[in-house]
Amino acid sequence: MPSTIYQSIIDTLDGSLTSPTDNLATARDKMNAVHGHPIDATTQAQWIEYGGVRCALVTAAEVTDFEQYLIYFHGGAFIAADGDGFLFYAEMLSRNLNVRVVMVDYRLAPTDLFPAALDDCCNAYLGMLANDIPASSIAMIGDSCGGGLVLSSLLKLRDKHATLPCCAITLCGWFDVATDNNNQDPLYHQSYCHQRGLDYAGDEKLDNPLISPVFAHFQQLPPLLLQAGSVDPTAEQANIIYQKILATGGVVELDISEDMLHGFHGLANLGVPESLAALARAKIFCKRYQLY
Repeated sequence: MPSTIYQSIIDTLDGSLTSPTDNLATARDKMNAVHGHPIDATTQAQWIEYGGVRCALVTAAEVTDFEQYLIYFHGGAFIAADGDGFLFYAEMLSRNLNVRVVMVDYRLAPTDLFPAALDDCCNAYLGMLANDIPASSIAMIGDSCGGGLVLSSLLKLRDKHATLPCCAITLCGWFDVATDNNNQDPLYHQSYCHQRGLDYAGDEKLDNPLISPVFAHFQQLPPLLLQAGSVDPTAEQANIIYQKILATGGVVELDISEDMLHGFHGLANLGVPESLAALARAKIFCKRYQLY
């Protein structure tokens, strides 16, 4: 049974946040409206550049491990809630995973189409390496469309023969923007994901593996943790990728939280126990593979 606090939140949702019929402007306004929460006065947030890309180095007051990093690719459906809007989420990750977080303020669609966001994510990571932060102490993490960017970045960096991070985590990742169907949970519609994929891809085909990584080949990737909720349509996509990676002999874990919807990790700041538990498991995964 879901926790009482989680159920009380779900009872307020009607699916309108990600309505597939919304035009771009409406979709952006809705997404912006639910982000941009303030961060705690004790949290350090410094805007810097890695690889020529604007990033925020975010360190919650509770952090005690200053040797390890998360490089974080935020959600926002490719179109909204830029880095400033996701400082609170980076703070949440820093607090719950006990690491410093480098949040990449990648360019948004449709002003900047594919591969702008992907290039920014890869360049920021390479910039960290160029600043003498070892790959063995960097884990990638991303939520929603940012989870898709995690896999796309790993694929692109692999193909460029770059040194890959020690591990990567996806939180309800958008792995397939090509598929257009009516699958949904109380917050998320797959057809909305498809529409935003069109906004992002421009003239590129949506089944390009660097746009929809569910279509990729997954050899020679670092250990991956794929988290999603059981009622979230992205859980099915995560399972496909999980099976593909297992077939290559790669290291992968599939972590599906019962009864949880898309983006449930973001409820950790409200004290939702299922969200906190999922992030605690992500922390354990991270520590298992980060070496310095």
